[in-house]
Amino acid sequence: MPTIKFNELKEWLDNRYIFKFNNVGLDYEYAPKGSDNWKTLNEFNLQVELFTEGFTGFDKQLTALMKSDYVTQFDPIKQYFDSLPEWNKETDYIEELSSYVWTSDDAFFKTQFKKALVRMAAQGLGMLDFNKHCLTFFGKQNDGKSSFLRNLCPPALSAYLKDNPDFEGKDSKRALAENFILNIDELQGMSKTDINRVKAMFSESKIKVRLPYDRKDSIMDRRASFVASTNEREFLVDSTGNVRWLVFQIYGIKHDNGGPDGYMSVDINKVWAQAFYLLKTGFPYKLTKEEVEYSEKNNEQYAKDSVEYELLISHFEKGYKDEDTFYQPTDIMRLLQNLYGNQVRISKEAIGKALQKMKIEKAQHRKQGMTFPVYGYWLKPLIPSMVPLPAGVADQKNTPF
Repeated sequence: MPTIKFNELKEWLDNRYIFKFNNVGLDYEYAPKGSDNWKTLNEFNLQVELFTEGFTGFDKQLTALMKSDYVTQFDPIKQYFDSLPEWNKETDYIEELSSYVWTSDDAFFKTQFKKALVRMAAQGLGMLDFNKHCLTFFGKQNDGKSSFLRNLCPPALSAYLKDNPDFEGKDSKRALAENFILNIDELQGMSKTDINRVKAMFSESKIKVRLPYDRKDSIMDRRASFVASTNEREFLVDSTGNVRWLVFQIYGIKHDNGGPDGYMSVDINKVWAQAFYLLKTGFPYKLTKEEVEYSEKNNEQYAKDSVEYELLISHFEKGYKDEDTFYQPTDIMRLLQNLYGNQVRISKEAIGKALQKMKIEKAQHRKQGMTFPVYGYWLKPLIPSMVPLPAGVADQKNTPF
């Protein structure tokens, strides 16, 4: 009897529909037999239809069919790239597109724009664990930043472009597996917590997702790359480093309102055909050590001052060897914690970054009673009582005011 019921169910489905599973959208799709009009399957609607036709107790049989080779799988991103004509190796479409954007450093932008597109292709095709860099535009309001970044998504993949995804909901990470491009165009409105949460997602490579007809989570590859834009200069908030944000100040974008003299005149499919060719032929899409250092230096102008930096410039200035006081980062951290208690959260790593920003160089010094020299900084305290505390007194208030 179960075999008869299974065969009847399969025959009924065979006569009416064809099914496929979208490996990026993570949904089943269906079309009436003989049609190419594909829609996302609502499994409850299908169940209602089966009940209406007199089928009962079909849950296990339907699940077995849907999870078997009966349903073909397809990858819309791979399908798109495979359908592109091969790049002609003559016209540099990526550079042509980048030429419509004027930045504070056009040479660096053109180099990094090309690398960014090749990384995005690699991420979308599952050939890269995670694209940890976010191409970010800073400029005045209504200058076309977001529109240019949205235009990077070709029409064939428009269903896999998501604007301003939710970064704290239960399914926030699902967007990493379901999209080609995640566009954040509200950076200026995000809190420090949100910015750091987004930054953490840049390094996500595998995503836990509960698929239709599954009883447990599956591990899916990340497909999405991030792009972002902001009208606010000081938006970087992580004092331990912001190299993952690849930021460019935009002076202008030639859009011609979508006309023939703007960037829309460049065929985005030819742009991606070139990126795909470069990926397949081993184009070096990773940032070099020098590019990372350059980008990090460039990002200093977009960083908000950390709490540690503000406290340090209020309490210390550059000191000189044997004339002033030698502090290790832990000494400074304990002093500030002793002064401010739980009012502020202080990080030893952020103290080091803040001292770098103050142009204070790290030095070696053998402290009294120590056999080996240690690393620290020569500082001149602006408040006389700001001397290194002995171990064990960090819980005593030493307030100088």
